Amino acid sequence: SLRIGYLRQEAVLAFADKDNTLHNEMLLVFETIFEMEQEMRNIEQRMADSTATDDDYDLYGDLQVQVELRGLYDYERRIERTLEGLGFDADDWNKSIKILSGGQKTRALLAKLLLEVPDILILDEPTNHLDIDAIRWLEGILHIWDGALLVVSHDRYFLDRVINRVWELSPINIEEYKGNYSAYLSQREERRQRTQIEWDAMMERF
Repeated sequence: SLRIGYLRQEAVLAFADKDNTLHNEMLLVFETIFEMEQEMRNIEQRMADSTATDDDYDLYGDLQVQVELRGLYDYERRIERTLEGLGFDADDWNKSIKILSGGQKTRALLAKLLLEVPDILILDEPTNHLDIDAIRWLEGILHIWDGALLVVSHDRYFLDRVINRVWELSPINIEEYKGNYSAYLSQREERRQRTQIEWDAMMERF
């Protein structure tokens, strides 16, 4: 039941079959809560007509909790903050997503993923196509991310600010290091020195 979000390094084809505006594409993230809100309006009408059942009242209470938890009352502000944070101007909101550049589409996909708040967020080179301000904004968001975050990046400064564990893939295994990228470099050097010492000591015995 985990929800997984995946940002490809280049997301040019992410919206190939879409003709929404940038803003409407972000609104799709909240379709479920809009449906919940409509169901609440339907129940309210039945309440006004005195035809509501006990189940209607129970469902209404559950829906109230769900729409609040899922952000019904602040979704526009979240969209605005996210698009602004990733470098989109207000003039971009009503542009067809089809006409955006490849870099803009990648940023739009990242914005949509951040708004969806998946349980596992996989980002492949997320700082591509971002300016310094957008990178700093993204670092702040990911630093407090509640779910699991898997990042592939060559930006060591970005990694230093957002990660707390490194997996190093080699031809023979995967080694795990705790801490950010700088901590990984230090621990890797210590491991290599220790391995070399153990190897030298073993060679001396022969």
